Amino acid sequence: LTDDILTRLDKVLSANHQRKILVAMDSNGKILSGIYLCWDSGTAYLLGLGMKKETEQTNSVKQLIWESIKTASEHVDVFDFEGSMIPGVERLYRSFGGQRTPYYEIKKYKNKMVRLMLNLSLIHISEPTRPY
Repeated sequence: LTDDILTRLDKVLSANHQRKILVAMDSNGKILSGIYLCWDSGTAYLLGLGMKKETEQTNSVKQLIWESIKTASEHVDVFDFEGSMIPGVERLYRSFGGQRTPYYEIKKYKNKMVRLMLNLSLIHISEPTRPY
């Protein structure tokens, strides 16, 4: 996403009162972490989450996620963490009761060689794996 798209999205969400930006600060007012939360008529989405590397050991992210869930519950009944392929982030989301939801993708390639190469690689990727 480009800065322009994000800026336009934020303007629309802000004008419609459908977003909230939450930040955690230390006692000196230094920002430790932040969350960008938005919602539509039925679901809240955690669109952005960031923190400074030195704050990884604090609970600021967990506290912000909890606050965003409480904020979202004032507007909707469903909270979508928007998932993550990063194991630590996925564990964090699941600690709040998040449920893993698979997302499927359909692609079409006109180039037969590219299609063949992708299909060969997908055979290996799609083999069953042990749950962790």
